[in-house]
Amino acid sequence: MPLLGKDSSRTRGALLLGVLTIIVGAVFAFAWLADEMLEGDTRAFDGAVRGWAHGFAAPAMTSGMQAVSRLGSVAVLTIAGVVVVAVSLYRRRKRDAVLVTAALAGSAVLGSALKYAFQRTRPIAFVDASPVSFSFPSGHALGAFCFYGAMALILSAQVRGRVAQVGIHAAAFGLIVLIGFSRIYLGVHYPSDVVAGYAVAAAWLWAVAYFGWYER
Repeated sequence: MPLLGKDSSRTRGALLLGVLTIIVGAVFAFAWLADEMLEGDTRAFDGAVRGWAHGFAAPAMTSGMQAVSRLGSVAVLTIAGVVVVAVSLYRRRKRDAVLVTAALAGSAVLGSALKYAFQRTRPIAFVDASPVSFSFPSGHALGAFCFYGAMALILSAQVRGRVAQVGIHAAAFGLIVLIGFSRIYLGVHYPSDVVAGYAVAAAWLWAVAYFGWYER
């Protein structure tokens, strides 16, 4: 998206096809995962990954994961989103403000609606008590993907050079993965919750980014 310059109608068509492929693929991935979860077929996967993540348990690691996890919390993402929107409006970059607002608002609505629809009980947390909300999909994974993914699109569109653009996307990807891992490490989510959150976020962010930001 921002990695492309001024493109021809053929390139734009190819980009649209690519975006639609990602959206449809993400939706199907979520639907498949939800079906597997409801049938209990994710238990082996969830148990194996939870056990692997818990194998890293150590006081310093736990403190670090708690800090990372907060970067995907509703409070942090909301504050960061408000700041980004305010700065974008001040700089008269209305498209950026719209992208961040839509990405965060959509992630909140989708996360809440899907949690209520599936009503999956939380796993027993490894650290402290489990949150009282439902588990599937992970709201932290969904929100972090939408916000930090949107920031990567915005920032990479403002820099020159493919290396810098790829670096921004790589940093955002790394942070998103780390936040998802932190939820598994702390034991407050099943791995399938996190993957499901990523799938929903991918579909939503690409839809908003292309149809509400890139094409405007």
